[in-house]
Amino acid sequence: MSAKYSSARPVNIFFALCLGVSIGLHIVSALMVVYIWTDPADSGRISYLEMSDLVPAPTASPPATLSTRIREQKPAVQTLPEPVPVPVQESPAESEENVSERIANEDIRTTPLGLGMAYGFVSSLGEGATLREDIREYYLVLVEKINKVWWERAGTLSDVIGQDGIAVIAVKRDGTIIDRVIRRGTGSPEVDQALLDSIDKAAPLPPLPASYGQEVFTAPLKITAPSRLLRATTY
Repeated sequence: MSAKYSSARPVNIFFALCLGVSIGLHIVSALMVVYIWTDPADSGRISYLEMSDLVPAPTASPPATLSTRIREQKPAVQTLPEPVPVPVQESPAESEENVSERIANEDIRTTPLGLGMAYGFVSSLGEGATLREDIREYYLVLVEKINKVWWERAGTLSDVIGQDGIAVIAVKRDGTIIDRVIRRGTGSPEVDQALLDSIDKAAPLPPLPASYGQEVFTAPLKITAPSRLLRATTY
């Protein structure tokens, strides 16, 4: 009996020791909890959860510049539809032959030969071959001066020279024309009168040569009809 009792005693002592340690741990834990809840440093502090901590703050946009405000306030420009281009009708190309002929006609009309072929010309009878040298040169100068006036006038006429005509003029020593007359008409009264007007407009003529022994020089003038080649494109 005493042996059985002696073997159970160490077990009871171990159990009592474990129970004491457990109770001690619970007491220490309870004291720590009470200390935390009763800490004077944290007794008056209350924690709040702000909504600003949850929602991110909006990013502030930079202030609008003056050019941006003007661009925003500027009314929209209405774009008009572009006009439909009108096709240009090209004239038919002129053949090289026609161009060459036209240029040749334009060039020749700027020369005395071309003007004479287009409008006719005044000339001396027989080039004054029977005259003396001094008066023959005067004769040719007289014809040249009358021709310049005639070519200016002939371009304004509505009629043409139908045939070669002859006029006669009388010139005093100082170059004054004292008479002019149509001896043979050109077939057109308009042309005959234009020839007389051209003789009058050519005055005053140069004085007669000092070696010429007479007071009046009588000069026959021939007016030749224009060339048929250029007449059709001139009148």
